[in-house]
Formats: sequence, structure tokens, C-alpha cells
Amino acid sequence: MQEEKKQFESPQINVIDILQTMGRILTLGAGVVVVVLGVIFSIKLFYLVYGSITVTQEFQTAFKALATLVGEREFDVEINGKKYPVANILAFLFFVLLCIIASTIITQMMQSGAQMIALSYKSEGNSADVDQRNKGSRKP
Repeated sequence: MQEEKKQFESPQINVIDILQTMGRILTLGAGVVVVVLGVIFSIKLFYLVYGSITVTQEFQTAFKALATLVGEREFDVEINGKKYPVANILAFLFFVLLCIIASTIITQMMQSGAQMIALSYKSEGNSADVDQRNKGSRKP
């Protein structure tokens, strides 16, 4: 009689395990989205730098706009009667600085996404045990 009762009992559903699994799935999805966005932004940044080198006519207007923003004629240096436009150099350095800042942000963003992906996996012990399990040998 006891055996018949055990056969018809429904298995217990652990709500905490379900919520943990859903949290891991959401974290994994968010991590993948962040990494993919980082890749897209890095491709756009490389295109911007490559375009500024190869398509100089389109980017000359942008550099001239940056130079006027800096102060086009205010920073000109006169050496031996010849004027040198320092504002163009400052505009270029500003562009390089913006590229460095953008690449740092993109790198940090991709690193955060990778950490989210790594944290979404269930821990099965310390890393030494996992490495040994992957190699197929265990410590005695």
C-alpha cells in the first residue's frame, strides 16, 4: 500500500532552483548582448579611424569644424614670418583622444559582458577539480 502511494506522488518542484536557472539564463543573455554590442562598436570605431585615413576629403570638413571649435586662428604660431596652424594639430589630437577613450570604454564593456557570461555558469567546485575532470584524471 505504501509503495502504491509513492508511485502516484508528484515530484517536488524547487522554486529556488527554477529562479536561479532563470537568473543564469538572463545573465547569460545580457552578457552575450553586451559582448555583441562591444564588437559592433569596435567595428564602427575601426571604420571611423580607417575612413579618416583613406577618405580624407570627407573627414577634412570634420577636422576643420573641430579646428574652428578649438579656435582656428587664435593658436597660430609664427616662426620666422611664417604662420603654422596649431589648431589643426589640436583638433587631430582631440580626435585621437576621443578614439582612445572610446576604445577603452568598448574594451571595458566587452570585458564586463564576458564576466557576466562566466558568472552565469553553475559552479561545480573549485577550478582545480574542474580542470582535472576535463583532463580525465582525478587526485587520489
